[in-house]
Formats: sequence, C-alpha cells, structure tokens
Amino acid sequence: MNQKTNQIDDGCDVTTQMGYLIREGNDTIEVNIIEKDKKVAMAKFQSYLTMAREVNANVDYILDKDVKHLENKLTLRLKFECSAEKLIFELLTRSQLK
Repeated sequence: MNQKTNQIDDGCDVTTQMGYLIREGNDTIEVNIIEKDKKVAMAKFQSYLTMAREVNANVDYILDKDVKHLENKLTLRLKFECSAEKLIFELLTRSQLK
C-alpha cells in the first residue's frame, strides 16, 4: 500500500512541475512567428499547421499577418476540438523544437 501511495505522490509532483491543466473550453492556442524573411516565416507557419493536423485533421486556424519595419510577424491561432488536443499539440511542438 505504501508503494502505491508513493507512486501517486510522484505522479502528482511531475504534473505540478509540468504545469499543465486540461480545462474545458481551453482549446485555442496562439503562436507568434517573427522572422525577417517572409518565406521563412511562412515555412514555420506551414510546419506548425502540419503538426496541428497530425493531432487533429479538423483543426481550425486563423493567420494574422502584421508587417512592422523589417520584421514579419505572423500570429497563428489554432482551435482544436478539445482541450486535450491542444495540450498534445503543445507537447508535440516542444519536443520538435528541442
């Protein structure tokens, strides 16, 4: 019984350190892409969209383009069908960026 309790405690510690909570209605994520070269920015956008579609092929997205000085800023908003899919996407992008 003590071993099971320790396993649960260890699992809770890991969850606390990661800081992820799955909440209903928390299914949208915003990704900002800032690049001087518009082609590089658009390639990154396509990469994020591809990863999002790996999680859910029906993901909705809005792409806002804001050009300031020499920087191209793309703001990508992805809306998944549920909060868990958003969390999976976040974990996938973090593992891809390492």
